[in-house]
Amino acid sequence: MKRVLLFVFLIAIAAMFVVNCGGDDDDGCEDGDFLCSNNVLHICEDGAWKVKEDCGDKTCNAATGQCETPSDNGDTGNSGDSGNTGDTGNTGNTGNTGDTGDTGDTGDTGPAGSCEDILVCMGGCSESDQSCMEECFYAGSTQGQNDYNALAECVQTNCATNNTIECYMENCPTQSEACGITGKGDENYAAPYGSVNINGDFNYIITNEQQLDQSMVIMNYFVTGNFGNAGSMAPMGAEGAFSYAAFISDPQGDIIQAVQMPFANQGQTVLNPVVFLIVPADASPGSMTVGLTIDDQSQLFFVDTDPQGNIACMHGFGIGTINVNSLNPAPGAAGNFSVNGSDIQLYSLKNAPMYGGDISGEIQYNACPPM
Repeated sequence: MKRVLLFVFLIAIAAMFVVNCGGDDDDGCEDGDFLCSNNVLHICEDGAWKVKEDCGDKTCNAATGQCETPSDNGDTGNSGDSGNTGDTGNTGNTGNTGDTGDTGDTGDTGPAGSCEDILVCMGGCSESDQSCMEECFYAGSTQGQNDYNALAECVQTNCATNNTIECYMENCPTQSEACGITGKGDENYAAPYGSVNINGDFNYIITNEQQLDQSMVIMNYFVTGNFGNAGSMAPMGAEGAFSYAAFISDPQGDIIQAVQMPFANQGQTVLNPVVFLIVPADASPGSMTVGLTIDDQSQLFFVDTDPQGNIACMHGFGIGTINVNSLNPAPGAAGNFSVNGSDIQLYSLKNAPMYGGDISGEIQYNACPPM
């Protein structure tokens, strides 16, 4: 029994941190001013934002400089915040990328125990974990096991040297369809959906910093390109972008997460889309594939975030190859991460033919509307 695809990769954004991203002559804020970011109250001291209090279940109010209960002002939102994710230094969650190892079935994929269920379950097994794959197989119904065996036999005969969805659908169409592999996606999303180039040189690795300055981030885009009919990694109205690289400790394997956030309004507004590039923290210099299968070493996602910095929807992911020029996961200025890649193809969750078509049901986030 051979694993076909890894359908699920989870990612999350949580608390935001603040950095003064003005010019060299810009104080960034006036002492005594207050700022609300993700329900955390900040105060300006010595020309820089500092965390004053996490408002928790209360509501951050920058106008009063207090954490208030709803009855205090009747306002259920951050009355002093522009409703966006804060200053251009708001880096997203530099320490929480979700469960990078949870590849189980997060949605209804067909009849219980179907061949499709078996394949999704196997997607969560490592390539060498035969017992895991067997458990997935035997957890399937009799019909599901029969459908799986029929597909496996056809694939072994016709796609032994070309283990791709395209080969399955071309040479084993009936067996593929019985296992939920149709290759049909939502035609409102082009396939591919766009393409990007990557060129980033990070000279600082964020770990648990509570306040960032410009020496820790790149005040520029490291991922450029377009998607859909109107989408761009540099959205309309953006004044620029800040990008950072963070070390994330994870039980499934430590990672480096590079994040790009466009901004406007002199850094008070973070725009969409937000881009995530994820690579293993112990990666050696050289090329690696980008994708969603268990064989791919890196992942590229582009998402929209809500005013609290949480993922509102996912536009899609990248497929291609990147080159890691250097990677030292040491914290702070001792670390670095340099990466580049060209013509990385983008695909919407709604139309990913190489993974069987519409895979939005296998991802915990909603697909963004077509651009």
